[in-house]
Amino acid sequence: ILQKVGANVSALFTNFPNVTSREQVREQRLMATQSAVAQTFNDQIYHDFRYVVLANSGQKQAHLREYRTDANGRGVDPSGLDDGYMITQGFVSTPVFFDPAYQGDSKFRYLGQQVVDKQATYVVAFAQLPSAQVKEEIAVAKGKSVFVLFQGLAWIDPSNYQIVRMWTGLMAPVPEINLQAQTTRVSFAEAHFQGMASGLWLPRKVEVEMKWPAVIFRDYHNYSEFKLFSVQTQDRQAAPASP
Repeated sequence: ILQKVGANVSALFTNFPNVTSREQVREQRLMATQSAVAQTFNDQIYHDFRYVVLANSGQKQAHLREYRTDANGRGVDPSGLDDGYMITQGFVSTPVFFDPAYQGDSKFRYLGQQVVDKQATYVVAFAQLPSAQVKEEIAVAKGKSVFVLFQGLAWIDPSNYQIVRMWTGLMAPVPEINLQAQTTRVSFAEAHFQGMASGLWLPRKVEVEMKWPAVIFRDYHNYSEFKLFSVQTQDRQAAPASP
């Protein structure tokens, strides 16, 4: 399973074209003492972005640049801690744990099969080792960040060995920033592009929860309208003036 899934993940990162999509985000902030029934959901904000994923040519595998723009293609800095919210990104790279170049960074265990959306899947658990090369960076303030290790689950389609769903969570709390827990749920689906023989398995729905002692942040991301992203330039020269 690891060999076949790893081949798919490696191909994704190695041959990744530049891609853009529509991203609809709902950011939610809840008091940690609120129950699921008592939550009023009044403390939330909405965004509608263009999400851009660029391959870093000449870089090692699994190095993708992910960022957001407005409808006119201008880069945006979404609301974050300064506004009392926290937005997350980097979900296209979630399968990096299964890249053959980084499988040695984690321990894996096959748990069996489970039906997901009426489809049988293999379920594989993983946990990063302290010596892992790939660690997630969490920005906690301007110019300050911490690196953390993750564990998780992957649901794999046995017919093509593509990852259809992933769950990741912190291996341990992060006392440097008082972060008690962080979990991410990603649902993948195949996106097809004109001129490409095969599609790309990209995130369609993502749920993130980050828990501090007094507050919980939840982000809900929905992706649609996938397109290949390119930048074209044209050099125009005026005809020379007559003598």
